[in-house]
Amino acid sequence: MNVLTNALNFVVTAKGVAAMFTPIAQQFADASGFSLTTVVMIQVFAYATPLLPYQASPIVVAIALRKVSVRDGVKLCLLVAIVSALILLPLNYLWFLLLGYV
Repeated sequence: MNVLTNALNFVVTAKGVAAMFTPIAQQFADASGFSLTTVVMIQVFAYATPLLPYQASPIVVAIALRKVSVRDGVKLCLLVAIVSALILLPLNYLWFLLLGYV
């Protein structure tokens, strides 16, 4: 589910993910077997973890204002995404288990 939401993040910006994903969240919930609440909570992780700077306009503005190279911005976004996927995504899953949503 997180992979699908991240893929949508490539087509639209982070703000657009919620607008595009939320209306079809029930279909994703039905197809995945997760509850609707779990599916909606998963989308937050995906749009809060941009893989590339253009997916979150504040990052683009910060890069321009501080005159950081785009290459460094991409490296940072990818590093944060990898660390998030390896550490935060499993923690989110455990949190969902604790709350009883999975």
